[in-house]
Amino acid sequence: MNIRTENTRRDEVTLGMKGLLDRINNTNKNPGYKCYKERLIFNLKRFGFYEDYLDLRDFDKYMIYEFRMVIKDPVAAPGHVIEKRQLRSFGKILRSEMRKENILFGDKKISIYDISQMLAFFMVYRDIVDKEIVFDETKRQENEKVKELPSILFKLINSLLLRMMYNYFASISNITKEIYYFTLTSSKLEEYGISLFVIPTLRLLYQKMYHVNINNIKRPVFRTPYICLQSGSEWNNIDSSLLGKDYKGDHKKLYLYIQSHALNRISERIDIYENNYSNSLIWDNTESIKEVIKYKGNYLVPFKVKEIKIGYMLAEIVDEKFIITTFLLLTHFDTPEGDRFKEISGLGFADISYWKLDKLSTFRTFDSDKYPRIADYLERAGMGDILKLSKEHINTRELQSVDLKQLISYILKGRLSERLHEKEIKQKIEQVKKQWNN
Repeated sequence: MNIRTENTRRDEVTLGMKGLLDRINNTNKNPGYKCYKERLIFNLKRFGFYEDYLDLRDFDKYMIYEFRMVIKDPVAAPGHVIEKRQLRSFGKILRSEMRKENILFGDKKISIYDISQMLAFFMVYRDIVDKEIVFDETKRQENEKVKELPSILFKLINSLLLRMMYNYFASISNITKEIYYFTLTSSKLEEYGISLFVIPTLRLLYQKMYHVNINNIKRPVFRTPYICLQSGSEWNNIDSSLLGKDYKGDHKKLYLYIQSHALNRISERIDIYENNYSNSLIWDNTESIKEVIKYKGNYLVPFKVKEIKIGYMLAEIVDEKFIITTFLLLTHFDTPEGDRFKEISGLGFADISYWKLDKLSTFRTFDSDKYPRIADYLERAGMGDILKLSKEHINTRELQSVDLKQLISYILKGRLSERLHEKEIKQKIEQVKKQWNN
């Protein structure tokens, strides 16, 4: 996914060198420039470039501000009615999200805004370095690296902005009612060719409810969408070649649908995220399905969080539609891993829910060193990767707590009970043998 760049019309930008100089002369009086400069200096100090900043002329420092990246209020696409008040609210929230320090960068947490400042700094600094005459080989190599930084930072911001907006518009969408689609464009100053404004263009699509016969009951289902139209399509589908010999139809692709029951189960069981982030996860896992497993007569579509498999979407084919009917965490029975976990641990169907092993939050806070026995059970069952979530940086809501010591005690008692039961059976068999012999 890439931000589409468009040149600003000439009647919108009448800058020229004289206009630029006039604007720069007024920049120092701008309150926004003062705040921008303070944050820029803070960032340059913590990344070790403050000394280089001091070497710049005042003109160069002002140019950094001119090259800043700004998220403008979204605009409604032609034919789509979205209130201006709502669009302004979206813009305000997106600019706030841009300033959240939630990106782990080495040992520091930074924001997209911070990265955009570093981009603006290196755009200016690169030009200065390019004009230097350097005789020292080490210095020359450093300068070459500096010249590469703007393109590296721009690609990073490109990716982060798309993900930020993807998550936000997913969170305000309702897959059963209305969905916000977006594309991004950026305007740029023609004289300098640097992106200045990022402008989301929004489309509002109202979902349509369909009814299909599942287990002799008519149930409502909804098509699963993309929300970023860079893909060129509004709706998801699945390649029928992934379904194996069980699919007897002629369609090369089947449209993808989801039951409201499945939506509820995903939100309920993936309980570690703030807001309505489950929408983003649903669309991440349905936009390009690469694998389908057939198990116990059902289709299982792997469901991942941060590239870690945490469960399956259970699906079936009805009327040439691939329909996701529910969601199962890896620990649930009727999944390959869940059935192995049952055999290894001895836990029953009701135990999984009672001990909250059907909630992702239980594994988000899990300490393998503290509870090696349970970690071993999970590893042997093929669920070891789910424990990696505890090491991932994830913005979570308040998590549930589970008394894992009691769970271990419960498992051990179950094992002891099984052994005692086996011993009683053996004793009865011996008694019957003795009576028979007598």
